[in-house]
Amino acid sequence: MIPKKKNHTKNNFVALVKSWFLAVQEEGELLIFDKEMSSSGSDDNKYNKKKRPLWKMLSIFAISLTLVIYLTSFVYSSIMNGDSSLRSEKSKYVPRTKGLYFHEIKQHSPLIFPAVEQQPALKTVGLKVLFTKGTQGNYVVNVDQKPMTEKQLKVLKASEDTNDKTLFIKNQFLDHGRLVYDGSKRESPKTVIVTLVDFDTYGLDSTVKIVQNRVDYAQQQGYGLYVRWVQEFVPFLQDQDLNKPINHDFAKFIMMRQAMHSFPHAENFWFIDKSGLIMDIKVNLETYFFDLTNKEMIENNLVFLNSPVIQDGSINTHSNIWKKNAKLSDTTDNSVFKLQDAKFSMVFAKQFLPIENLDTSSFLMRNDLYSQAFLDYFGDPLYRQYGWQSIQQALSHIFEWHPHMMRSLLLIREKVLGSYYHPELSLKTYKDEINELEVGKNDAYRPGDFIIKFRDCLRLKTCNSLLTEYYNEISK
Repeated sequence: MIPKKKNHTKNNFVALVKSWFLAVQEEGELLIFDKEMSSSGSDDNKYNKKKRPLWKMLSIFAISLTLVIYLTSFVYSSIMNGDSSLRSEKSKYVPRTKGLYFHEIKQHSPLIFPAVEQQPALKTVGLKVLFTKGTQGNYVVNVDQKPMTEKQLKVLKASEDTNDKTLFIKNQFLDHGRLVYDGSKRESPKTVIVTLVDFDTYGLDSTVKIVQNRVDYAQQQGYGLYVRWVQEFVPFLQDQDLNKPINHDFAKFIMMRQAMHSFPHAENFWFIDKSGLIMDIKVNLETYFFDLTNKEMIENNLVFLNSPVIQDGSINTHSNIWKKNAKLSDTTDNSVFKLQDAKFSMVFAKQFLPIENLDTSSFLMRNDLYSQAFLDYFGDPLYRQYGWQSIQQALSHIFEWHPHMMRSLLLIREKVLGSYYHPELSLKTYKDEINELEVGKNDAYRPGDFIIKFRDCLRLKTCNSLLTEYYNEISK
């Protein structure tokens, strides 16, 4: 772990304040002493009473003046250098992100993804070996454990002993969560693609296709990549019933927080579910989405304004797309600007089939104060363990009852960040104009769309076959 640099400026300031208080205390004691001595009527004591406070007051005045000058320069430098929340709203202070592990492994490559070739071995080993059982019967992990050194891993990997091989797989699995990108702010990618993979539900071939799809896109666009096994987050979930599939929904938001921690200088984080593929890796997110204007979004019905976030919701979204630093009370603002300059922190899509709801298979978050506050709030165990009927209900509660979160939400049409697969409408043989269909169906995937998502493919047991079919059609 890199030791923290000592803050000599802070130490000097503390020493200065201490010396000032000591001088005041000493002066008070001397005045009391002089007053007592003056009562004896001695001329010498009278001299001390008249002369000593004068010199002491001069020294106190000098120290006080120095203190005022120092504080003034400190506040000025804070405003100019951005070390305080006294700057403009555009540069608000954002707290340091939180990692799940105390010891971390720094990596200079912006592509962070697991060794997917170990999926069969991980599935064989299982969570009972990868984690430890706690006193209450739940799975726990030692977040203070130090990662293995390269030398130790090489020894385990070269060993023919079965226990050593299992230990090697276990430590690689656990150490993957400790990886963080150590590039500077200048080197950091602007956008990071985030994806969860699962070694239990998907076959190895499908997992390889998913990760390779994200790697190809990230390399093509110069983005960062953050991929982790969903099983890594089991110790941090309240629902650990292994008789049913792991709930990916809450793990997505825990992972997004860790992605922001691993890429502290990135601006945008885009989560794409493992049941989706990027069909055109030449499409740049900044050009495709952030360069759209508020006027284009509204005129093309790509955004939902004054609309409930879920079906029969009690509170609606705002009635306009606001520019950064704009006053929300100004309803007459008709200026045209790009989404890059719009006032939002989170982008979720609204899906209509089977019901009107928030889509969590593809969403976007900016690395700012409100997104991090949202993820911290959503990641609180007390909030997660409440008896929510669905992830959409938990999300809508935050947006509906916290005005700042609703103000930070941009609710868009589903097709913008991911079209869903439809067994009839998505076929090449379907020739009718899909945009003329009813709301919901017009968000189905058509050849040439940016993203395809395979809804309910786990339930229908079609994930592997669909991923194989459409992976071969990706435009490179």
